[in-house]
Amino acid sequence: NDLYYTFVGNAQLKPEDVQQWNLGIGWQPKPNRYWKQLLVQIDGYLNRVNNKIMAVPRQNLFQWSMMNVGRVHVTGIDASVAWESNWRRQAQWYARIAYAFQQALDRSDPQSLAYNQQLPYTPVHSGSGLLGYRFRQWFVHYQFMWSAYRYRAGDRVPDNFLPGWQTHDARFGYALRSQHRFSHRFSLELSNIGNQSYEIIRYYPMPGFQFRLGYQLTFTSSQ
Repeated sequence: NDLYYTFVGNAQLKPEDVQQWNLGIGWQPKPNRYWKQLLVQIDGYLNRVNNKIMAVPRQNLFQWSMMNVGRVHVTGIDASVAWESNWRRQAQWYARIAYAFQQALDRSDPQSLAYNQQLPYTPVHSGSGLLGYRFRQWFVHYQFMWSAYRYRAGDRVPDNFLPGWQTHDARFGYALRSQHRFSHRFSLELSNIGNQSYEIIRYYPMPGFQFRLGYQLTFTSSQ
């Protein structure tokens, strides 16, 4: 598809070659009265990429094109903490927070203005988090995502600058199990609660506040 797919393909595309070094560590202590599960992870990596394949938008959001970036040096860190409570049997809290650092520098041509600059549409910092609560058949779920600034393809001028963004979402629901192998799940989802105006791709704003009602019916057959 990267070579020949309609409007997207690039028949001159070269295969990507990567040398990658990765070092990670995790910590998961035994459960106690404060947590049923606790997991802390951190990973660091160094990538040396030749002919990196990257997708960039063309005239509109639905037409992208694949291209090679001759040589790219990537340095990154991924860190996360996940926690689940162990306080009450019928009520449970859970949370997760994650952070990513990625420095992806174009090292293709020392004479180019893009030399040693961050790749287009690639933020250096990004992260996400969630917090949830379950009580019997009820559940509440909140999450956020954020991204630091980045630049679109081209020179690093104000017209190509894309500011950072963040979104906040929430979900409420109720699950009901009947005696006839049917289970019902009702939900209300709220997206972009702050109604933030932001762009992931230049000149294509993302949706503002929106909500969705849901119902899910599940049937479990007998063994």
